[in-house]
Amino acid sequence: MSQVRGRYHAAYLSIPTLLLTSYLTPYILGQVLGLASYYLIPSLTYLLLIFIILRYVSIAVKIRGIYVALLCAMTYLTMYLPLGLISGFGLSPYTLGLTSIINIVYTVLQTLGIELSRYATIRLLKRKSESLALIIPSIVFALIYVSPARIISASLDIDYFKWFSSIMLPLLARSALASFICFNSGPIASFTYVATLELSKKLLPVLPNLKWYVLGFVGTTSALIGFIIAAYAYLSTKLEPKFKLGSSGSSGVLRHLIFTAVVVMLVLIPIGVLGIKPLIIVSGSMRPFLDVGDVVLLASVSLGGVKDIHVGDVIGYVSETGDIVVHRVIKIVKEDGKIFFVTKGDANREPDRKLVTPEMIVGKYVTHIPKIGWLGIIAKKLISMIMGAG
Repeated sequence: MSQVRGRYHAAYLSIPTLLLTSYLTPYILGQVLGLASYYLIPSLTYLLLIFIILRYVSIAVKIRGIYVALLCAMTYLTMYLPLGLISGFGLSPYTLGLTSIINIVYTVLQTLGIELSRYATIRLLKRKSESLALIIPSIVFALIYVSPARIISASLDIDYFKWFSSIMLPLLARSALASFICFNSGPIASFTYVATLELSKKLLPVLPNLKWYVLGFVGTTSALIGFIIAAYAYLSTKLEPKFKLGSSGSSGVLRHLIFTAVVVMLVLIPIGVLGIKPLIIVSGSMRPFLDVGDVVLLASVSLGGVKDIHVGDVIGYVSETGDIVVHRVIKIVKEDGKIFFVTKGDANREPDRKLVTPEMIVGKYVTHIPKIGWLGIIAKKLISMIMGAG
């Protein structure tokens, strides 16, 4: 019995090791090994990962769960593709040929390896907490699809906000839905959902040319609709023995509904749909009011709404360098019928050199959450150190 338990522990320990290897290999050894580091080594790593999980983790295939996954994927495609009729289409970057075939094989192995790992992680965490079994895999397996190089180069400015809203946020929403599907219907269903989305973009000859905010809206909204579809399917078939909800009883239903509601809020707030934009504080210029690692929430301000900004208010504005600065308004100046704001960091001796115009304002301070932004700051520094060592 102890030997069997040891093999299970070894299998679970191999999951993060192999995932990290496949994730970092292209960016550490890319210049040395070339194409092999981008496709061959990660593909072999994912293949080994698939073998280990299938060897030690029992998996049941739920056909109705696959139908739900396909319906969720089609929701995205039916929102995404027709928009090309309005914005126009562009040629897909993935051309047909040997490279395309290699890329497709890699995508299938990557997606299957990730979804099996998601399932194994959910099973492991589910013993302690069903909430953790949904939340942690949603975050971790979304980050796997993000390039470390892009995380390193990302800065807390408008470009970063566009990237987060159009790429990272839809990935988080998609990963949350995949975790929800995997939790209830297993890894084959979640693989069906993610693989359909990934392969459609690599097999279609043309793709819509969409603005960044449209991409973010489609990616997050389709995931929200997918949550509604999946939750309805699981709840409506809860009493059927072949397709039961992950938890039994009303407490399990409530837990799933709360998770869905939290995901909705987490998706809508960062993208600005609710008029709230989060920002991580990375300097001490506003101490003691705001400190490094705090996440500040800014309420969007229209050009006509600047009259509601008063001396003493904290605002976020775009500086000359493109960074978003969060400082306090210390004076309001009116010249030739125009309004300008003089700002200053609470910890700074002098006010900011440039007057702030209404067009530069991103939002007005609502509240802040202390220290939770340190996770993102530390992750960025760790990846930078790893890349620097490579």
